[in-house]
Amino acid sequence: MMLVCLGFIVPFLICIYSHVAVVYHLEQSCCDWKPFIRVSTLVFIIFVVCFLPSGILHIAHYIRLFTSGDDRLYGYYRVAVCLCCFHSCLDPFLCMLLSKMAASELQFVSLRGIQKRPTSMT
Repeated sequence: MMLVCLGFIVPFLICIYSHVAVVYHLEQSCCDWKPFIRVSTLVFIIFVVCFLPSGILHIAHYIRLFTSGDDRLYGYYRVAVCLCCFHSCLDPFLCMLLSKMAASELQFVSLRGIQKRPTSMT
């Protein structure tokens, strides 16, 4: 159980706090960070969907194993671990989404800075 606490619960609580703090501070900023907040929230939701079931089932499996000696939740836990591995399959799609968003944001920033220059007759 100590491994579950130190390996799942504490890091998960740190991730929740970090995400909420980042979103809060970005919303308080005078700049428009909405696209970045949306992508950050998407990454966090995917993280929660992929890792929360295995953590909860791991805790439930150990509680059930120690209280009644029942080992039936272990099969579900193994399926949830496969969901954790699915997170690594989603990473390339997240990178593609982030790179497209960063490229469009960079193009927007660079076009915003263009000023009309007078043409010289040299």
